[in-house]
Amino acid sequence: MTTDDVTQRAVFDVMRTTGSTRSFSDVHVPDDVIDAAIEAARFAPSGGNRQPVRWIVVRDATIKASLADLYLPLWQRDMAMFLGGTMRLGMDDVGPAIAAANHFAEHIGEASAILVGCVVRKDLHAHMEGPDGPNMLAGSSVYPTVQNLCLALRAQGVGSTLTTLICEREYEAAAILGIPEGVVSACHVVVGYPAKPFPTSLSRLSVQQLRCTDRYSFSGAPS
Repeated sequence: MTTDDVTQRAVFDVMRTTGSTRSFSDVHVPDDVIDAAIEAARFAPSGGNRQPVRWIVVRDATIKASLADLYLPLWQRDMAMFLGGTMRLGMDDVGPAIAAANHFAEHIGEASAILVGCVVRKDLHAHMEGPDGPNMLAGSSVYPTVQNLCLALRAQGVGSTLTTLICEREYEAAAILGIPEGVVSACHVVVGYPAKPFPTSLSRLSVQQLRCTDRYSFSGAPS
Protein backbone atom coordinates (compact mmCIF):
# COMPACT_ATOMS: atom_id res chain seq x y z
CA MET A 1 0.00 0.00 0.00
CA THR A 2 1.43 3.39 -1.02
CA THR A 3 1.56 6.53 1.06
CA ASP A 4 -1.17 8.00 -1.16
CA ASP A 5 -3.36 4.97 -0.46
CA VAL A 6 -2.89 5.38 3.28
CA THR A 7 -3.67 9.09 3.07
CA GLN A 8 -6.80 8.47 1.01
CA ARG A 9 -8.03 5.84 3.45
CA ALA A 10 -7.41 8.13 6.42
CA VAL A 11 -9.24 11.04 4.79
CA PHE A 12 -12.15 8.84 3.72
CA ASP A 13 -12.40 7.28 7.18
CA VAL A 14 -12.60 10.71 8.81
CA MET A 15 -15.28 11.80 6.34
CA ARG A 16 -17.30 8.62 6.90
CA THR A 17 -17.33 9.03 10.69
CA THR A 18 -17.86 12.77 11.10
CA GLY A 19 -21.49 12.74 12.11
CA SER A 20 -23.14 15.04 14.65
CA THR A 21 -21.81 14.42 18.15
CA ARG A 22 -24.65 15.22 20.54
CA SER A 23 -23.25 13.93 23.82
CA PHE A 24 -19.94 15.18 25.17
CA SER A 25 -17.60 14.21 27.96
CA ASP A 26 -16.49 16.82 30.48
CA VAL A 27 -12.89 16.76 29.16
CA HIS A 28 -11.70 20.21 28.13
CA VAL A 29 -10.74 20.70 24.47
CA PRO A 30 -7.47 22.70 24.50
CA ASP A 31 -7.14 25.92 22.54
CA ASP A 32 -4.29 24.51 20.48
CA VAL A 33 -6.57 21.71 19.22
CA ILE A 34 -9.23 24.22 18.15
CA ASP A 35 -6.59 26.49 16.62
CA ALA A 36 -5.15 23.55 14.67
CA ALA A 37 -8.62 22.85 13.26
CA ILE A 38 -9.12 26.48 12.27
CA GLU A 39 -5.64 26.53 10.75
CA ALA A 40 -6.56 23.60 8.52
CA ALA A 41 -10.08 24.84 7.78
CA ARG A 42 -8.89 28.20 6.44
CA PHE A 43 -7.62 26.57 3.23
CA ALA A 44 -11.15 25.93 1.99
CA PRO A 45 -12.06 27.69 -1.27
CA SER A 46 -14.11 30.89 -1.33
CA GLY A 47 -15.34 33.20 -4.07
CA GLY A 48 -12.43 35.35 -5.28
CA ASN A 49 -10.39 33.96 -2.36
CA ARG A 50 -12.07 36.65 -0.23
CA GLN A 51 -12.11 34.41 2.85
CA PRO A 52 -15.15 35.94 4.60
CA VAL A 53 -15.32 33.53 7.57
CA ARG A 54 -14.26 34.53 11.08
CA TRP A 55 -14.54 32.41 14.23
CA ILE A 56 -15.58 33.34 17.76
CA VAL A 57 -14.46 30.63 20.19
CA VAL A 58 -16.93 30.85 23.06
CA ARG A 59 -15.59 29.50 26.34
CA ASP A 60 -17.33 31.73 28.88
CA ALA A 61 -19.99 29.75 30.76
CA THR A 62 -22.44 32.66 30.90
CA ILE A 63 -22.22 33.31 27.16
CA LYS A 64 -22.58 29.62 26.36
CA ALA A 65 -25.65 29.48 28.61
CA SER A 66 -27.15 32.50 26.85
CA LEU A 67 -26.69 30.87 23.45
CA ALA A 68 -28.17 27.65 24.82
CA ASP A 69 -31.20 29.62 26.00
CA LEU A 70 -31.71 30.84 22.42
CA TYR A 71 -31.32 27.34 21.00
CA LEU A 72 -33.60 25.32 23.27
CA PRO A 73 -37.00 26.84 22.38
CA LEU A 74 -36.14 26.71 18.68
CA TRP A 75 -35.33 23.01 18.98
CA GLN A 76 -38.50 22.39 20.99
CA ARG A 77 -40.49 24.02 18.19
CA ASP A 78 -38.83 21.75 15.63
CA MET A 79 -39.30 18.69 17.82
CA ALA A 80 -43.03 19.41 17.99
CA MET A 81 -43.07 19.58 14.19
CA PHE A 82 -41.22 16.24 13.93
CA LEU A 83 -43.59 14.57 16.35
CA GLY A 84 -46.60 16.17 14.70
CA GLY A 85 -45.60 14.89 11.28
CA THR A 86 -45.14 18.30 9.67
CA MET A 87 -41.35 17.99 9.41
CA ARG A 88 -39.72 14.79 8.22
CA LEU A 89 -36.46 13.12 9.16
CA GLY A 90 -34.35 11.02 6.80
CA MET A 91 -34.70 7.88 8.89
CA ASP A 92 -37.37 5.36 9.85
CA ASP A 93 -36.62 5.02 13.57
CA VAL A 94 -36.71 8.59 14.87
CA GLY A 95 -36.75 7.68 18.57
CA PRO A 96 -32.98 7.52 19.14
CA ALA A 97 -32.41 10.64 17.04
CA ILE A 98 -35.00 12.63 18.98
CA ALA A 99 -33.57 11.47 22.31
CA ALA A 100 -30.03 12.42 21.26
CA ALA A 101 -31.15 15.79 19.92
CA ASN A 102 -33.08 16.52 23.11
CA HIS A 103 -30.03 15.70 25.20
CA PHE A 104 -27.91 17.94 22.99
CA ALA A 105 -30.38 20.84 23.25
CA GLU A 106 -30.51 20.60 27.01
CA HIS A 107 -26.72 20.46 27.46
CA ILE A 108 -25.26 22.81 24.82
CA GLY A 109 -24.12 25.22 27.50
CA GLU A 110 -21.98 22.49 29.07
CA ALA A 111 -19.94 21.79 25.93
CA SER A 112 -16.24 22.61 25.99
CA ALA A 113 -16.70 25.37 23.40
CA ILE A 114 -19.13 26.82 20.90
CA LEU A 115 -17.49 28.05 17.72
CA VAL A 116 -19.48 30.77 16.03
CA GLY A 117 -18.87 30.99 12.30
CA CYS A 118 -19.23 34.64 11.30
CA VAL A 119 -19.27 36.14 7.81
CA VAL A 120 -17.87 39.56 6.89
CA ARG A 121 -20.49 40.69 4.39
CA LYS A 122 -18.21 43.03 2.43
CA ASP A 123 -15.96 40.05 1.71
CA LEU A 124 -18.72 38.12 -0.03
CA HIS A 125 -18.72 38.07 -3.82
CA ALA A 126 -21.28 40.54 -5.20
CA HIS A 127 -23.65 37.87 -6.51
CA MET A 128 -23.84 36.35 -3.03
CA GLU A 129 -25.67 39.38 -1.61
CA GLY A 130 -29.43 39.78 -1.97
CA PRO A 131 -31.58 42.77 -1.03
CA ASP A 132 -32.04 41.44 2.51
CA GLY A 133 -28.57 40.08 3.10
CA PRO A 134 -26.49 37.09 1.98
CA ASN A 135 -28.38 34.72 -0.29
CA MET A 136 -28.12 30.95 -0.58
CA LEU A 137 -25.10 31.25 -2.88
CA ALA A 138 -23.07 32.74 -0.03
CA GLY A 139 -22.82 29.30 1.47
CA SER A 140 -20.31 28.32 -1.20
CA SER A 141 -17.81 30.69 0.43
CA VAL A 142 -18.71 29.74 3.99
CA TYR A 143 -19.64 26.10 4.55
CA PRO A 144 -16.62 24.48 2.89
CA THR A 145 -14.60 26.15 5.66
CA VAL A 146 -17.08 24.94 8.27
CA GLN A 147 -16.91 21.36 7.02
CA ASN A 148 -13.11 21.52 6.94
CA LEU A 149 -13.27 22.60 10.58
CA CYS A 150 -15.49 19.66 11.58
CA LEU A 151 -13.23 17.22 9.72
CA ALA A 152 -10.10 18.67 11.29
CA LEU A 153 -11.66 18.41 14.74
CA ARG A 154 -12.68 14.79 14.05
CA ALA A 155 -9.13 13.97 12.94
CA GLN A 156 -7.99 15.10 16.40
CA GLY A 157 -10.62 13.04 18.20
CA VAL A 158 -12.99 15.94 18.85
CA GLY A 159 -16.70 15.71 18.09
CA SER A 160 -18.85 18.51 16.73
CA THR A 161 -22.40 19.41 15.84
CA LEU A 162 -23.19 22.12 13.33
CA THR A 163 -26.39 24.06 13.95
CA THR A 164 -27.94 27.08 12.26
CA LEU A 165 -30.96 27.35 14.56
CA ILE A 166 -29.50 30.15 16.67
CA CYS A 167 -29.07 32.19 13.47
CA GLU A 168 -32.85 32.63 13.54
CA ARG A 169 -32.26 34.81 16.60
CA GLU A 170 -29.57 36.82 14.85
CA TYR A 171 -30.04 40.10 16.71
CA GLU A 172 -30.14 38.54 20.17
CA ALA A 173 -27.08 36.41 19.40
CA ALA A 174 -25.22 39.41 17.98
CA ALA A 175 -25.87 41.35 21.18
CA ILE A 176 -24.62 38.47 23.31
CA LEU A 177 -21.48 38.02 21.21
CA GLY A 178 -20.71 41.64 20.34
CA ILE A 179 -21.05 41.00 16.60
CA PRO A 180 -20.97 44.38 14.80
CA GLU A 181 -22.99 45.56 11.83
CA GLY A 182 -21.67 44.21 8.56
CA VAL A 183 -21.00 40.80 10.12
CA VAL A 184 -23.54 37.98 10.36
CA SER A 185 -23.38 34.57 11.99
CA ALA A 186 -23.71 31.63 9.58
CA CYS A 187 -23.60 28.77 12.09
CA HIS A 188 -22.66 27.59 15.55
CA VAL A 189 -20.43 24.53 15.93
CA VAL A 190 -20.70 22.90 19.35
CA VAL A 191 -17.52 20.97 20.13
CA GLY A 192 -16.20 18.56 22.72
CA TYR A 193 -14.69 15.15 23.19
CA PRO A 194 -17.45 12.58 22.60
CA ALA A 195 -19.00 10.80 25.56
CA LYS A 196 -18.92 7.54 23.59
CA PRO A 197 -16.82 6.31 20.64
CA PHE A 198 -17.31 7.77 17.19
CA PRO A 199 -19.61 5.69 14.97
CA THR A 200 -17.99 3.19 12.65
CA SER A 201 -20.74 3.75 10.09
CA LEU A 202 -23.41 6.32 9.44
CA SER A 203 -26.78 5.86 7.75
CA ARG A 204 -26.74 7.71 4.43
CA LEU A 205 -28.26 7.37 0.96
CA SER A 206 -26.30 5.18 -1.45
CA VAL A 207 -24.26 6.56 -4.33
CA GLN A 208 -26.88 5.19 -6.73
CA GLN A 209 -29.56 7.23 -4.96
CA LEU A 210 -27.48 10.38 -5.10
CA ARG A 211 -26.20 10.60 -8.69
CA CYS A 212 -27.53 10.61 -12.21
CA THR A 213 -25.90 11.41 -15.56
CA ASP A 214 -26.25 14.51 -17.75
CA ARG A 215 -29.84 15.39 -16.80
CA TYR A 216 -31.91 15.21 -13.62
CA SER A 217 -33.44 11.76 -13.79
CA PHE A 218 -34.35 10.86 -10.22
CA SER A 219 -37.72 9.16 -9.94
CA GLY A 220 -40.56 10.81 -8.10
CA ALA A 221 -41.26 14.44 -7.35
CA PRO A 222 -39.37 16.09 -4.49
CA SER A 223 -41.46 16.15 -1.33
